[in-house]
Amino acid sequence: MYPMSCDLSYVNSRCVNGNEICPLAKLVTSKLPVAIYSLTYNISQGKVFVNFVSKNFSEVTKCSAAAFKEYFEFAKTVVVDKGRFLSIFEEDTLARDKSLREYRVRVPSGGYQELFDCCHVKRISDDIITCVGTIVNRTEKKINELALRISEDRLRVALEGAGAGFFDWVDGGGEAIFCDAKALELCGITDFNVRIRDYLRIVAPGFLKVCIGTLRDIFSGKCTFFSIEFNLKRDRDRWLWASGKIISSDPVSRKPLRIAGTIRDTTVSKQIIIERERMNDLLERRIRERTDQLERELATKLAAEQQLIENLNKERELNNAKTMFVNMVSHEFRTPLAIMQGATDLLGKYHKKLANKERLECLNGINKAIQRITRTMDDILVLGKVQGNQLKFTPTEVDILTNCRSILEDVEGFHGNKRTVFEVSMDVPLKLYIDPGLLYHILSNLLSNALKYSPVEKPVILRLDYKGGELEIFIEDFGIGIPEGDRANIFKIFHRGSNVSDKQGIGIGMFVVKYCVSLHRGSIAISSKDGDGTIFRVRLPAAKTE
Repeated sequence: MYPMSCDLSYVNSRCVNGNEICPLAKLVTSKLPVAIYSLTYNISQGKVFVNFVSKNFSEVTKCSAAAFKEYFEFAKTVVVDKGRFLSIFEEDTLARDKSLREYRVRVPSGGYQELFDCCHVKRISDDIITCVGTIVNRTEKKINELALRISEDRLRVALEGAGAGFFDWVDGGGEAIFCDAKALELCGITDFNVRIRDYLRIVAPGFLKVCIGTLRDIFSGKCTFFSIEFNLKRDRDRWLWASGKIISSDPVSRKPLRIAGTIRDTTVSKQIIIERERMNDLLERRIRERTDQLERELATKLAAEQQLIENLNKERELNNAKTMFVNMVSHEFRTPLAIMQGATDLLGKYHKKLANKERLECLNGINKAIQRITRTMDDILVLGKVQGNQLKFTPTEVDILTNCRSILEDVEGFHGNKRTVFEVSMDVPLKLYIDPGLLYHILSNLLSNALKYSPVEKPVILRLDYKGGELEIFIEDFGIGIPEGDRANIFKIFHRGSNVSDKQGIGIGMFVVKYCVSLHRGSIAISSKDGDGTIFRVRLPAAKTE
């Protein structure tokens, strides 16, 4: 097929130092459009020496012969596919005596050239091989092949469209339209003397208005090309596609003189489109359903993860609270037990030497320590009832003033400090329907805190009022107050204010107060400033019993 199909080993044997070439090579390079070259490849050094390049190299390849002699640089800067160009040096190629390469090169004038290279390889030693090759320019052939392929594609399209019917309308023949047999068959018309209104009769009513509008545009010269798809009146499942153009028109009025076009049966393609749209709708619906399902699953998973995080946080808080509770209870028990231990040791060793007053002081200290332990145990028992949901709302008729005075005396007796001012509004009934147990926990804890965290020289105010069916309880002190950062957590279990210093307590009281107020369906509010006292206002629904 190519001019250099002869045995090039002879040519290779006569190429010495790039200065001599055999008569056959001279004949080839001078008579035929084939460039020839020879080179030596030193495998160990990885170097290529171009020994000979024919004079017509630049004419054939459109590339510089001098550039080709810098073989690897030529591969890097000129050749588009470097790997294919250097493939003759691959191991599998070296095992053969011939290498065929097709590659593209960039030319200085711009553009590309398609080259075909036939190279004969001969091994001289383990490290030295020689190559003699011919290069043919296939650019023009490639262009011709591309043009031929385009022509073939066009012909194929024309052949595939051979199933379409043809129509031709010429002005002067009335409304008569020439149609070939295929067009008449597609439209279901048997009379060859067919007119425009005959075509309009086969159109389904839904497309009739569009078809008439298109015809008006055509005959008025508003459009040159037209294309319309419609289904048939007698068979709604069949679709036709009419397209064409105005071949000639009046130069003055621009009205068409001749119109030609084709009619195709697009039922299958239309059904495919309809089915594709149906499948797309189905797919979109399934995607939406699956997306909704995934979103629900994700929401459920996120909710479960959030719940797990909350549970872990609660567990962590509970463990911290337990640790804090053990520490605080241990401290609360250690101090009174130490007082009791010291008093009993003193009485045991110096009973006869102590005066009656000193003995009474020791016994009084033991008694207060016992009361402190007892009160702490009572708080712990109440907490256990709260956490076990054993504390219930059981209202009954209560003498509110007597009950509140009894609670006040109990708290003041424990603290050994009577400085509470008890004020009662005239609106407070003598008896109310209220839970005395919850009222005791609320008042005792709030009053105890007021006495504990305020100076002994300052009074504590307890005031009762009755409005709108609710008993209002105000407890005001002039003590250390509640810092702003502690107010949000004041009702949390085991929480103690940051300014309580070494005051006794285990952080249960305010938690119990809040719980008891909630059981009583009441409310509690705080008004406080750090270092400037605190006011608690409790509202408890309580009906009159008189």
